[in-house]
Amino acid sequence: MVVARQAKTMVEKGMVSLSLFKGIKPNDYELKPGEIVTICGPKGHGKTTLTAHIATSEMLPNKAWYKVREARAEAKNLRLCGFRYAFVPENVKHLVFSEIPIRTCSDQGYLPRWAHKLDFDRMLLPNGKNNAQFFPYGAILVIDELMNKFAARDYTSGKMPKEMCDFLRLIRHRGISVVTNSLVPTGADKGVRDMSQTYMLIVHRADDWYRGKPRTTWYCLEFDNDKSCAKFAENPYRKGINYVPYVFEHVGDIHKCVDSNGENDKFLVGMRKRPIEFKSWRRAA
Repeated sequence: MVVARQAKTMVEKGMVSLSLFKGIKPNDYELKPGEIVTICGPKGHGKTTLTAHIATSEMLPNKAWYKVREARAEAKNLRLCGFRYAFVPENVKHLVFSEIPIRTCSDQGYLPRWAHKLDFDRMLLPNGKNNAQFFPYGAILVIDELMNKFAARDYTSGKMPKEMCDFLRLIRHRGISVVTNSLVPTGADKGVRDMSQTYMLIVHRADDWYRGKPRTTWYCLEFDNDKSCAKFAENPYRKGINYVPYVFEHVGDIHKCVDSNGENDKFLVGMRKRPIEFKSWRRAA
């Protein structure tokens, strides 16, 4: 397993001690309905892989079965009220929607499952006229690189579609959770940041082996707002900042569960018809 890292973690820099996480049970974090979780950290610290770990844990049968059953009951009530298009098919095994390819691996003890495809442009509040994507009650949306999706002032200046703004404001009432990641806590638009109740800052990541399988462990601190998370990331010795430590552990190759480069074809648009020519600086003999 090859792991690339571009910067030292806060633990490696001596800014945070691992003794802070002593006695904490791994994977004790529970994603709440209607919660927006933003995972933060420098490049190479495992933001995308931690996002995939949380998503795949919600796709496993021991968690997904209860949420799918609840979503079907809610959809049935909606149909009785006249919303005839609210329906959860019988072949649906989980409620995770992702814009990047995410799947469970056989290392997790179950048959592989792929996440449902999330169409970001159709993440709208249905009004009967737009082509909004339907998300059942309790759905979990995985959005990669929040800064690129909601750039500064896109929300507050009105550049985003009104239906998308309305959708984000009302997801809590539908029990829809969002798991995303960002390079810095304050990188996205302020209107979107204010909706996020949880900021998870990665202070260390460890890669080792456990019973013949690769293991990845993330050490994180949870903050309830973006300002506290940004202040701690800038100066962890500052007093008066409240946080809760969490430990996430994935046994198996987490890089097989996510393909953050799944949209590489966009770089090759137009290259199928026109051949690529390589020119040399060396003069012909």
